[in-house]
Amino acid sequence: MTSFDHVTVCVKNLAAAEFLFTKILGFEIIWSARDVGTDKSSMDTIVVQRGEAKVALMQGRDKTVRSQINEFIDRYGEGVQHIALEVEDIEAVCHEWEAQVYQSALPRLRALHRTDPTAAWAGESADVRARDRGSALQGPRKGPN
Repeated sequence: MTSFDHVTVCVKNLAAAEFLFTKILGFEIIWSARDVGTDKSSMDTIVVQRGEAKVALMQGRDKTVRSQINEFIDRYGEGVQHIALEVEDIEAVCHEWEAQVYQSALPRLRALHRTDPTAAWAGESADVRARDRGSALQGPRKGPN
């Protein structure tokens, strides 16, 4: 990992979040976009920066379906959706992290498998699905398994 890039915060009221970050906390707007998405759902976003700290503020727009941002807020409340880390070699970092996660999870998966033989495999499938979606921490999307 070379550096921290940004944190993304999902909000219900982008104007209020912009006011908080720019007028009270002293951040400057470095980028913004409105209605980014599709005809089904989209988002409005403002990226603010103070020093090296960057925060992406996002508000969902529901159209024919619920936006990803609003679904996140429904499930977890307003707050941090993800962090983004800058790396020189994403493939190497993904392999390193996957190996570390697998090694730390293996004893728990084995114990779970002893009590419920189907549970360990369900957990592994969920990990694969999460990895395939491709997040800032997990690297580029991969093809379906």
